[in-house]
Amino acid sequence: MAKNQFYSELFKFALFPNYDGAVSFLADTLADKENWDFSDTTKKNNSILKNYLEFTFRKLLQEKKVVFTTDNKFACFNTGLVTENLEDIFAFFEQYKNPKQGFITPVKRHL
Repeated sequence: MAKNQFYSELFKFALFPNYDGAVSFLADTLADKENWDFSDTTKKNNSILKNYLEFTFRKLLQEKKVVFTTDNKFACFNTGLVTENLEDIFAFFEQYKNPKQGFITPVKRHL
């Protein structure tokens, strides 16, 4: 039986030039400390956090809780994560300014 291919709604929605770096910054610097890797992982890659962000984004998109400015140049959503001071962490996205021909991505995203 063929394995189902994973389809990321977050990557369909967003262009992340350095996704791994952004997720590492989120895990190591911004968010309250937590183990974001499975116990059998030999290399740190924050796979639990990446799965969490994808699931949260899919859920909020379905619930229409990803918020856009009236001109659609910016968007954001509450990640559900907090800093060590219990401040909410939002993902913020801005319109991609240099799209290539045939490349449809309306917004460049930052975590």
